[in-house]
Amino acid sequence: MRIGGMRTIMADEFICDTGEVRRFIVAVKEIVSGTASVEARLTAIRPLFRRMMADPDWLPAEFRRTPEAGGMGKGIANWLLYRDTEGTLSLCALVLPLVRPHLSTTTLRGV
Repeated sequence: MRIGGMRTIMADEFICDTGEVRRFIVAVKEIVSGTASVEARLTAIRPLFRRMMADPDWLPAEFRRTPEAGGMGKGIANWLLYRDTEGTLSLCALVLPLVRPHLSTTTLRGV
């Protein structure tokens, strides 16, 4: 980030500061730093992501809620959970409304 022509150093920000999210981010950073190809990175990250998604309690309630109006659309929310200092890694939760429970999902995107 630049302020008045000077670069400022920001600390990594865990907006959703839980042990599960911290462990996931640490593991992803290790994989990214030690793996050259994007395909190999994704292959290594997928099992970690699946494990986190299999835990129904990994995402705290405040990040599961959806607004009644505004935002991305009725009942849709996008929550920033983590961002790093360089702007190269972020973790977000996309929360969709429960229209039919068996079709609804909470999706996470890491960049």
